[in-house]
Amino acid sequence: MINNKLFKFVEHKDTEEIAVCLLEEAGKFQGVIYRYGQVKLANEENDDGSLNLTYDWDMLDTNGIPKEEFYVEEFSDLTGVILEMLLESAIKKENELYVNANSGENDNISIALQ
Repeated sequence: MINNKLFKFVEHKDTEEIAVCLLEEAGKFQGVIYRYGQVKLANEENDDGSLNLTYDWDMLDTNGIPKEEFYVEEFSDLTGVILEMLLESAIKKENELYVNANSGENDNISIALQ
């Protein structure tokens, strides 16, 4: 299991879904709860051989922080680092990776480690 002071998994009280809760090392975002939505890997490599990863996230609890605070580079960097940690952990088989696709107009992919 991923052992860190940046985040933990929680069950959100309203949706009963597993979400990410940011901890003390997340600084001003401590206590914020969100979940990942659709995650996509680019079809083509960059010049350096890397691939871009894009993802959506849904805010579940801002912990009193104004919503505009989340549309800044600092928060997107933080959620990106956490997603990278989750994917690396799954690839190293430290955890199993489960992917659920919800059928509907806006298909979402959710990733959860157990």
